[in-house]
Amino acid sequence: RANGGKSFRAVIDAEPADVVLVMRGGKVLYGDEVAVGALSPTCDAEAIDVCGTMKRACLTGEVGKSYAALKTGAGATTPAAFECAVPPNEPSCSPKRDESVLGSTIYTGVPSASDSDGDGIADASDKCPMVFDPIRPVDNGMQSDADNDGVGDVCDACPLDADTTSCTVVDPNDRDNDGHPNSADNCPDTANPDQADGDTDGKGDVCDACPTENNPGSAGCASTIYKIKDGTTPVATLVRVTNALVTGKGENGFFVQVKETDPGYLGADHSGMFVFTGTGTPPLANATVGARVTIDGKVAVYQGQTELDTVTSVTVEMAGPETPPAPIAVSYADVKTGGPRALTLESVIVSLGASTVTAADTMFGELTLTAGADTLIADDFVYLPAPPFPVGQNFTSVRGILTLRNNMFKLEPRSAADYTAGAPGRLRCLPRCRTRGSRHHRGSDVPRPAARQPERPGTGATVVTITSGSAALTVTNVTVPTARRS
Repeated sequence: RANGGKSFRAVIDAEPADVVLVMRGGKVLYGDEVAVGALSPTCDAEAIDVCGTMKRACLTGEVGKSYAALKTGAGATTPAAFECAVPPNEPSCSPKRDESVLGSTIYTGVPSASDSDGDGIADASDKCPMVFDPIRPVDNGMQSDADNDGVGDVCDACPLDADTTSCTVVDPNDRDNDGHPNSADNCPDTANPDQADGDTDGKGDVCDACPTENNPGSAGCASTIYKIKDGTTPVATLVRVTNALVTGKGENGFFVQVKETDPGYLGADHSGMFVFTGTGTPPLANATVGARVTIDGKVAVYQGQTELDTVTSVTVEMAGPETPPAPIAVSYADVKTGGPRALTLESVIVSLGASTVTAADTMFGELTLTAGADTLIADDFVYLPAPPFPVGQNFTSVRGILTLRNNMFKLEPRSAADYTAGAPGRLRCLPRCRTRGSRHHRGSDVPRPAARQPERPGTGATVVTITSGSAALTVTNVTVPTARRS
């Protein structure tokens, strides 16, 4: 009905009240009350006020409910089926930026005498004064002008050729147009007619991230675990790390560390790193614990953890196995999430003092270790204790690789040897603890031997006292042998 209903513009500009009739396969579904009543007498008789125009909707035959029943079932909080005015927070079709972001233009989109295209740049300094082309946050504070000829890309007939309207014909076999075909060009996407390659690694100097260092093929530029972890080597840099000692391995990656006896050892801080390879990949298969490896990959940050990913190769230099680095003694307060040493010791083998298991998540294989007011989760990425330690288990010390998972610092013990158990946890009574002379069992008054069992063995012979509900039955100085629970 809008604009006389004789053009496509009528559909674009139509409001809810303007819809005269909706049909599907010749079947009337919705429209003006009069039109629907004339064409489909069996349609729902309910009249619906749509912005001042009465409509009918044939819903019962489609969904088994009338419009009123659907509204009632949906509830009052359901958004309206139509709006007769501009909806709240409706986006504007006019371009507008109220504040500058990274040097972008502030504009309203409304032309003026000094800004003909309304892009916030005065005509006198606008590289395209008659074409809307504001400076965007990604433009580094300048209008885009790839050929630097003073004419903006959006209005330049040849945006890659300066001061001409005769554009260079692009040769798909020579993408950078430097006279060397892609197959033989040592920088196929960066023009370098001289093909200079100072380190003779097959990568032209102009596109080689390290032009004085031979790194052929997919090999990255030489870096160290220290430089990657302290941020000296930027994120997204392709790197090669040599002589890295593998300290732990999980299903989709492994840990490496600089050992205290290695040349170039600079201390424990930033000396460890996680390498993400994905599950079942050849690079992961090559990374055996205790081996020395060379890794080619890309520096990345995942959920707060600085790591290597996009790994193209892991080359074994010495299979070993070599003894791991000595654990760094820390407190739980030092390395818990938010602790002062947590970030610098991430992926480093650490040693912690006494703690108690205060929670166990069997679904994720995690234990919560508590020492005073501080807690740290022991994860199962590298090693899962079997059977699991129970809540209440005490440890005199725990060791493992400190890691950052889901923005939380956790400990990755490497084997059972990383847990040094303390005194046994709670004692539990086996079924044979019952005696025949109890009130639950008639018969002889001679009790059967009582049995008390720690939930997990201690580390050495343990002396316990066994008591019962009767003071007459107390046994002292009972020794539980090493590695036994009864």
